[in-house]
Amino acid sequence: MDRHGVGVTEKLEARLCELLGHEAAVFMPSGKAAQNIALKIWSQRRQCNRIAIHPRSHIEEWEAKAYSELFGLHSTKLGAYDRQATLGDLKGIQEPLGAAVIELALRPLGCVTIPLDELRDMADYARSKNIPLHADAARIWEAQPGYGCSLAELAAPFDTLYVSLYKVLRGFAGGALLGPADFIAEARIWQHRLGQKLYRQFPYALAALQGLELMLPRVPALFERACLLAERIAEVEGVVRVNPQKPCTPSFQVIFEASAEEMLKARDLVAEARGIWLFDLPLSSPYQGLTLFEVHIGTSALGMTPDVIIDAIRQFSLELKR
Repeated sequence: MDRHGVGVTEKLEARLCELLGHEAAVFMPSGKAAQNIALKIWSQRRQCNRIAIHPRSHIEEWEAKAYSELFGLHSTKLGAYDRQATLGDLKGIQEPLGAAVIELALRPLGCVTIPLDELRDMADYARSKNIPLHADAARIWEAQPGYGCSLAELAAPFDTLYVSLYKVLRGFAGGALLGPADFIAEARIWQHRLGQKLYRQFPYALAALQGLELMLPRVPALFERACLLAERIAEVEGVVRVNPQKPCTPSFQVIFEASAEEMLKARDLVAEARGIWLFDLPLSSPYQGLTLFEVHIGTSALGMTPDVIIDAIRQFSLELKR
């Protein structure tokens, strides 16, 4: 039985602590709520309502300024628009901060990551200034093989972190917030205030536990396939660039000189001819005339030979020229 997070949800939270090496965890059905709760608590503790976030972070671009509109926080830019944050960026912030946020794999830039040594240096600097360091680690599962360290080692630099339980793990929804026991106890109060404590959570918790058991061990193979495909796709005529050139996760971007309308038409023609759905929607580029789509390697890609996928990309490129 699982009522108000007692039962299966507790098993999930304990498993997450075991994997990620943090003291406590709390499941929430909304990652947006979990992260904003973390930022609110840190800011209250520091008595400072300014947070440092990357200008292309999910918190900044996709959450309708919830940190400001709902929680009364203000932001300072951490990093440049076209690259991940660095230690220099963090040191360059002169304003007092309630917290600093690192998005572990920055999706708008092709899920690029920060080298582990630099992450540790950023954490050391933040602690020297008494600045809490929070991680949007939604994609920590996907990023870990590229780092070549354990999940706990990757999570260690951060005072708190949010992880997703539905992306590569294929859970139904939701995520978890991890950190010190006293911090998570306070987060549970905000969880209740924001309606994040469901009466029955066991379907979400069971799906997440299954993902940790069945999908997590397959992520290294997804990463290896992404690296192989990125290298080969970059050689296809008509491809402007694969970004990043060496994937940091099982995801990357493919850039073409084409309009969004042309990309959609070519996508549908490839799907009809080959039964391969290359992407959902094209994404605009900062550069006029260039459009991109994201590649997210899943288990279906492991069931196809690389040649089949490369041939589909070649046809896609040819369709763009017609």
